[in-house]
Amino acid sequence: MGVAWDMVRDHPLLGVGLNSFVQHLPGRTAYGGTEALTRTFGANWPVVHDIYLLIWAEQGTIGFACFLAMLIGLLRTSWRNAKRCADPWLHALNVGALAGLCANLLDGLGSFFLRQMPGARLFWVIAAIIVAIDIWQRRNGAERPA
Repeated sequence: MGVAWDMVRDHPLLGVGLNSFVQHLPGRTAYGGTEALTRTFGANWPVVHDIYLLIWAEQGTIGFACFLAMLIGLLRTSWRNAKRCADPWLHALNVGALAGLCANLLDGLGSFFLRQMPGARLFWVIAAIIVAIDIWQRRNGAERPA
């Protein structure tokens, strides 16, 4: 995590570049340069196990702000769906998607799930369900009774 913070401090606005965290590891860790990292970890060097720090280091403050805005938008949309959706099946599906989204966001504090294909697919399926329910709700206009 210290290496990620150093990258954020060194490249605060635009970051070090998408998917380039490991290319910027040599010389920033206690392990040393390229040879020492390869000797210690083999061909797969470690990345920071916090998706938020990883995105902030790679994409900078601008990219990180956009990422947070997307997550906040998904949370707000899903919460609005949970309060308004009249269809009981879609309401239940949305509540499940909201719970899954919250679990993914919490998991991001200890993993880099969006960089692993199963986690990324799951995240985007959840996001698509939330947005699809919101669009259905807006087009059909049926409000949940108070």
